[in-house]
Amino acid sequence: MILPNGTFVGPYEIVAWLGAGGMGVVYRARDSRLGREVAIKMIPEAAALDVSRVERFEQEARAAGQLNHPNIVAVYDVGTDAGTPYIVSELLDGESLRQLLARGALPSRKAIDYARQIAEGLAAAHDKAIVHRDVKPDNLFVTYDGRVKILDFGIAKLIGPGDDPAPHVGSPTDTAPGTVVGSVGYMSPEQVRGEIVDTRSDIFSCGTVLYEMLTGRPAFTRVSVAEAMVAVLNEEPPQPLPPTVPPSLARIVSRCLEKARQARFQSARDLAFSLEGLSGTDITRVPDELPGARGLRWYRRSASPWVVAGALALGLALGALRGTSNQPVPSGPNLRLSMELGAAGPLRRVNAQFGGAVTLSADGSAMAFVAQEGEAAAQIYLRRFDQLEAVPLSGSGGALAPFFSRDGRWIGFFASGKLKKIAVTGGAAISLADAPSQRGGTWSPDGTIVFSPDGAPGTRLMRVSSDGGPAEAITSLVDGETVQFWPQVLPGGKAVLYTSGGATGTFNDARLIVQPLPTGMPKVVQRGAFHGRYLASGQVSPGGSVTDGGHLVYIRDGTLFAAPFDLTRMEVTGLPVPALEGVASNALTGGAQFSASDTGMFVYLPGAMVGGGTPFGWMNADGKTSALPPAHTAWLNVRFAPDGRRLALEIREGQSAIWILDWARESLMRLTLDQADSRSPVWTPDGLRITFSNNSAGRSTPNLYWQRVDGAGDAQRLTNSTNLQVPGSWHPSGQVLAFEEATPTSDRDLMILPLTGNDAKGWTPGTPWVFVGGPTRDVNPSFSPDGRWLAYASNESGRMEVYVRPFPGPGGKWLVSTGGGSHPVWSRTKPELFFAADDQMMVASYTVEGNAFRAGRPRLWSEGRFQTRGPNRMFDLHPDGERFALAPAASMPGRSRPDTVVFIVNFFDELRRVAASTLR
Repeated sequence: MILPNGTFVGPYEIVAWLGAGGMGVVYRARDSRLGREVAIKMIPEAAALDVSRVERFEQEARAAGQLNHPNIVAVYDVGTDAGTPYIVSELLDGESLRQLLARGALPSRKAIDYARQIAEGLAAAHDKAIVHRDVKPDNLFVTYDGRVKILDFGIAKLIGPGDDPAPHVGSPTDTAPGTVVGSVGYMSPEQVRGEIVDTRSDIFSCGTVLYEMLTGRPAFTRVSVAEAMVAVLNEEPPQPLPPTVPPSLARIVSRCLEKARQARFQSARDLAFSLEGLSGTDITRVPDELPGARGLRWYRRSASPWVVAGALALGLALGALRGTSNQPVPSGPNLRLSMELGAAGPLRRVNAQFGGAVTLSADGSAMAFVAQEGEAAAQIYLRRFDQLEAVPLSGSGGALAPFFSRDGRWIGFFASGKLKKIAVTGGAAISLADAPSQRGGTWSPDGTIVFSPDGAPGTRLMRVSSDGGPAEAITSLVDGETVQFWPQVLPGGKAVLYTSGGATGTFNDARLIVQPLPTGMPKVVQRGAFHGRYLASGQVSPGGSVTDGGHLVYIRDGTLFAAPFDLTRMEVTGLPVPALEGVASNALTGGAQFSASDTGMFVYLPGAMVGGGTPFGWMNADGKTSALPPAHTAWLNVRFAPDGRRLALEIREGQSAIWILDWARESLMRLTLDQADSRSPVWTPDGLRITFSNNSAGRSTPNLYWQRVDGAGDAQRLTNSTNLQVPGSWHPSGQVLAFEEATPTSDRDLMILPLTGNDAKGWTPGTPWVFVGGPTRDVNPSFSPDGRWLAYASNESGRMEVYVRPFPGPGGKWLVSTGGGSHPVWSRTKPELFFAADDQMMVASYTVEGNAFRAGRPRLWSEGRFQTRGPNRMFDLHPDGERFALAPAASMPGRSRPDTVVFIVNFFDELRRVAASTLR
């Protein structure tokens, strides 16, 4: 029987049921004494009379209770309730490794990191003379911040000192010789034989887990238990490691899986040390890479023209081996080249979130990319590979996410809330359709363009003629879908592939769906993937020849995966394998930075994936950073309480919820507990409540609510509208709230919600009024400490800038930023106004002369950089005015400049090699 919410088990109040297994039922609970959330595991009522089950349950508590290590689940308490034992442990947010592997193999880097953490946790257990004996993906939990936790010490064995395999007399977990204990397929050979085990048995099991992380398949699982046991004793894993796994890592796996325990690593600490030695190096191995190719660069300014021309000619010659017919040819050399784009400015960083910054034409003869020169608006540059210079397309100001027409004569892109096109020869851009916050477009062979117009919930794919005309929806949302992003019309124009997002908050859990055109039933072709693309790359037949067909490539955890794909059946025909690590991507928007031509040329931006877990830290004016808890999680929209001791932030874990962090005590508490998304927290000036947007009661458009931070009472609605609303800033009086609202006739308006009436001003309590309206995007309102001024960001000039207006008016406005800016924040200690510009913090001093606001020239506050998330606020200024809480800039392996891209020539050959062994 499941305990109802609100039931007390000892001092613990049941909040929710989390799941059940063979050894118990697990609940989410709140510790009424400490005010923290915990997990409670209880034996099922019917099993409480089974003495062996109770002994195993108690053994789990004793074994785990002796251990204090970040990679082992922490046990806080044990007890009995009405005769039923229970264990209280830390509450983990994430998923089991088994759930993670259900989506396929992991990138080598991630597998190394997880295996190292497992080995370090096992080493801590072995130091306490505890052998786990059941290391498997089901008993390994991966939190959202990337921490691996070892669970379930229910069959752990206490051994003598060191690695002495002699039994520990009197141990409650002693097992008679000849008894098989463990999980078949992950047990060591000595476990299968029923021999007494030691710590090296866990090392074998760890090796099976590492193998499964790298291949996506268990090492020794067979049709029957008997066959699995025989495989553990006598056979090697049936599938070789993928070609992308470097030899050094393959040797570690092989040593872990030695049949004789004397030949394995002799301690888990040695295994962890060996894995740690790989984690700091470039572990990517490219089969058949040309000697010296890695690190080769094309430089526009420093390289001699004949060197640049020679490199370009080499790339074109190798790419031309295929022509433009999509017909596979025998394998050629694989060549990687990094290249400075040669534009007047760097790639526009926002494209890493909202679409490809670089795209190739279908025939591989040209590349288009978005760059920004100085303070001018970003625009598209066209680089033909038979030329040395990139040519700007002057009519493409403010461009995002460019894509070529099939014939290469036009480039589609997004700017100023519109889908547009521009000829590759230049000229004026032509607007085709509305696209308020685009998520990708693709040109169909029939001359239409399929695109995703917005990032808001409910977004479906649209289609419009490239010659102009009305746009129409071509898809419907299916069960579990909230958005449809990043479309690609498949060859022949008979179907469209797109990324289907749900309510999880991360596109790592998204699905790739194929929708037949003009009508038909959508089909899921891959789970746990985003930004999918079909490449007509050919496949390798069993006889070794190259045949027609292609591959589905997609992003997960910053790695490009590839799987053979049958275009006729519209389905994957082999297991996905990692093909390329370190591709810049964003798990919050589903955007990714790669493109391929029909000729086999591939281009990508090297970098880290953002959005799958975000670092959290302090930054001061000298650019130094230090960590804040939580170390890594999918957080957004952080705000300090007025006292500076707490932070409110939005965390996306299956849904968006508001959490409160007491950073000094490292205590994190969830505030909103309903099933709806709660976003964008803002404290009231007295620090007693938090305002947020919420789409409760099935509303598709979030309205404004507030809730007491002490948890007393339910959330209360402040507004009732059919429009999307986002809170921004409270007036110091606590009687007026400034917020954003999206209306059918505008992008975003700044609104004012008074809580009390004012006859002189015509204010009615609870009735919002427009402060700044019109067709422009007006966002990020922020009241000054004295309440006289309201700062905000607007795109009225064609790009986002920071302005200040007197409140409540009347009066003019003053421009504060001079080179773009957003998210203004006032200092409470000095006459300074901070704002974000790209990924750095700017500050402007100001003076007030009567009713006039005078802002000084903005200056760079710090050389330090931080992460941005589109419209979300990823920082806040502490009330002392000296430091920010923010997301320090993510490291981007292999990326030294924002205007450098990597080309791979004959990429299709590489795809066929890495995916050939997985054909079904």
